[in-house]
Parts: sequence; structure tokens; C-alpha cells
Amino acid sequence: MRLLAAIVLLGASTASPAAQQWSEDRMIDGLGVVTVDPVYPQYSNTIWVGVDDLTWLPEHCRQFPGILFSDTQTAMLDLLMTAMERRLPVTLKVDDAAMIGDYCTLFQVTLHAPEAAQD
Repeated sequence: MRLLAAIVLLGASTASPAAQQWSEDRMIDGLGVVTVDPVYPQYSNTIWVGVDDLTWLPEHCRQFPGILFSDTQTAMLDLLMTAMERRLPVTLKVDDAAMIGDYCTLFQVTLHAPEAAQD
């Protein structure tokens, strides 16, 4: 029994945590919403984000263009819409272990303030 407990603890301690990837100064190229997808249900209730550059993500996150997040995250959607409409840069944070289908999951957006006008 102790051997089994030791093996379980060893496995838990060597398991790699979810990898978080982030990138500053990204521009949002597009947004899309999926409500119900009968063919690919894993993409139902998601929001797709088109980003100007995905090279900062691991290869398995770049198989399809864009990143996804749940449509329940309305604050992130508001920030992303503002960034896209005003062409403002954002910092994006993605969890490359928490996949939605074949896409990595966006979990944080930081909207940067516009540069102050210099006199």
C-alpha cells in the first residue's frame, strides 16, 4: 500500500503543470462566435479570436489559426472587441494544455492604454 501511495505521489509531483504562454503587443484580426455546432460539438459555445501572429504559441496550438475561449467570458469579449475596433494592442495569455478541440484556450487579456500624445 505504501509503495502504491509513493508511486501516486511521485507521479503527481513529476506531472508538468499546465503551460501558460503569453505574448505582448498582439493585434486582434477578427472575432467569431459559435453557438451550437452539430458537427463539431466541442466548439459549441465558444468565441474564436484571430490574432496577427501565433508564432509565440507551441506548434500544437498553431495547427488552426486563432485561439478560443468560452462564450461565458463576456468581459474578455468586450476587451477584445474594443481592441479590434480601435486597433489597440493586447497582451494575451493562453493555456496550451487546456484545449478546446484543437485550439488552445485563451484565459487572460490585457488591453493596453493608447500612447499619450507627446508635446
